[in-house]
Amino acid sequence: MASNLESSINRGSDLFFDFACFPCQENDRNTEADVYCEECSKLYCNKCVEHHNLLYKKHAILGKKQISKWPRITVDEQEQCQEHKKEKLTIFCEDHRQLICQVCHVRNHKKCSHVVLIVDKIKDLHQKRDFKQLSETVDTQHQQLIQKKDDFEENMKSLEKSYNKILEEINALRKKINDSLDQLERNTKQALDALLATMKTSIQTDIENCTRSIENITCLKDDWLRRKDKSEVLTFIKYRKCCDQSLKTEAFLKAMTTKNEMTITFNPDTTIQQTLSTLSGLGQVDRQEIIHIHSNSYTEKAEEERLREELRIVREKLKVETDQHKIRKLKGEETRLILQCLSVH
Repeated sequence: MASNLESSINRGSDLFFDFACFPCQENDRNTEADVYCEECSKLYCNKCVEHHNLLYKKHAILGKKQISKWPRITVDEQEQCQEHKKEKLTIFCEDHRQLICQVCHVRNHKKCSHVVLIVDKIKDLHQKRDFKQLSETVDTQHQQLIQKKDDFEENMKSLEKSYNKILEEINALRKKINDSLDQLERNTKQALDALLATMKTSIQTDIENCTRSIENITCLKDDWLRRKDKSEVLTFIKYRKCCDQSLKTEAFLKAMTTKNEMTITFNPDTTIQQTLSTLSGLGQVDRQEIIHIHSNSYTEKAEEERLREELRIVREKLKVETDQHKIRKLKGEETRLILQCLSVH
């Protein structure tokens, strides 16, 4: 593993880090470093750097994004036992999944049943092809992470598009509602205008009738006052005309008393307001998850290569084995691997 890369090896309750926090180490704590101070030439975790920044506000701090500028850790430091500083990590306890030194082995892992030297463990991993498999797994995970990142970025773009589309739909719905309300307003105003015209016509007719009656009775009143200079017959005729006009006027006044004063009122339709008051919005906005299934061709290819390599090894064994029983056994394994290769396709 390159010395300038972050790594940790599981050590039970402890972690072995490429970059450990200096103040934590001084206090017998094992904490991964998060920043490096060029002025102090020391590594700090996020907690310790807060105290550092209070004292040295002008110091240049390098985060993990600038890890290439951090000091390189020597192999000796990486191999150093964190509990016994003078000892190197030479043993691996499989029971506890810990890297330990000889002192750790004697003091704490003597009763463990699966303790091996690191060099032997390396040989075993090479024989089992675990290193190659781990490399293939990391490559596959790397490709999967890239694919996931691309998917998330594409999802972000799609999310923006759907957001803008919904905004357009909301604005269109609001316009339809506004148009409907405008039409209702026009209909109501038209009805108001028609009612006002009808009522004004009716009142105007009554005004004209009153005016004619006033003019008629005024003329008869003047003639009646001038009757002294007329003959008795003419006087009687005027009398009769006054009586007739008086009866007509009385009937007209009586008809007018039955007519009440007219006005216009407006009774709003509360249905619209009541309906709107029950709504929380113009519609329901929901979250919808779309499942995308990607064909992991990279994983299939890596698996195919692994099976082909196993098949090659089996065939090599077939060439050197002479024992018929072993040959039959190896051929059975070869058949299994061939079928697995075919299933990959």
